[in-house]
Amino acid sequence: MKRMINGDELKQVELDILSGVHEFCQKHDIKYFLAFGTLIGAVRHGGFIPWDDDIDIVMLRDDYERFCREFVENPPENLKLCSIDTLDSYYLPIAKIIDDRTVLKETQLDGCEIGVYIDIFPLDSIPDDPKDKAKYFKTLSKYHTLNNLKKAKQIEAWPKYKQMMLPLIKLLLLPISKRALIKRLLKAKQSYSHTNDTEGVGTFIFGVVGKIPKRRYFDETVELEFEGRRFCAPAEYHELLTDWFGDYMQLPPEDQRVTHHCFEAWWKE
Repeated sequence: MKRMINGDELKQVELDILSGVHEFCQKHDIKYFLAFGTLIGAVRHGGFIPWDDDIDIVMLRDDYERFCREFVENPPENLKLCSIDTLDSYYLPIAKIIDDRTVLKETQLDGCEIGVYIDIFPLDSIPDDPKDKAKYFKTLSKYHTLNNLKKAKQIEAWPKYKQMMLPLIKLLLLPISKRALIKRLLKAKQSYSHTNDTEGVGTFIFGVVGKIPKRRYFDETVELEFEGRRFCAPAEYHELLTDWFGDYMQLPPEDQRVTHHCFEAWWKE
């Protein structure tokens, strides 16, 4: 019988993965930064947001590519990098570092079985010109939407009549593989990566609708405490979080204090 991983145990495994990534980055002189809800958790709670159960970090594109290459070549014990380059059934334009002693299965996605993970998001250059910027985000939005529809088993936010249409939509998308969609998305996302002088950088994540972060936010690091350990964050984390979330120190209404992840996780036998 497989031994399931409960909420507290899940967080501990993720924390240990983050520690392994931190040590690897320190050894190889690679910059990473706590981000999104993980960064809010570090600043506001000194660890996980109480109702959250994931860990996100970001890296500038060049650091991200080097990290992926070197991590695959020399992974720390019990850790493995999952990306479109390492796993044929993978379905995201970001990398995940998993504990390979575990198995994790999404319950609302036609994804692949991986393991308990933390997410690593690459930061890419975003065009400064308003017209180019609008075109850039329109293209990314199109591929994100198609990818989401391709891998969704259900979309809870949709009304029932739209839920009934999902199988037809997925049938129409059958000629396009998940891998092809991800490759198109990655190509579009990196279309300005040849330049490092744009003011803004960004990454793909849902739920962040604030301002585009400035590249300078990721010039310097500072260490913040997270669950009794110390990890790297942007030195200007207040400015970054304010751009992303506004008044990030304000707790959301109680009915919004829920996790948005749907999966089962267990230890390998």
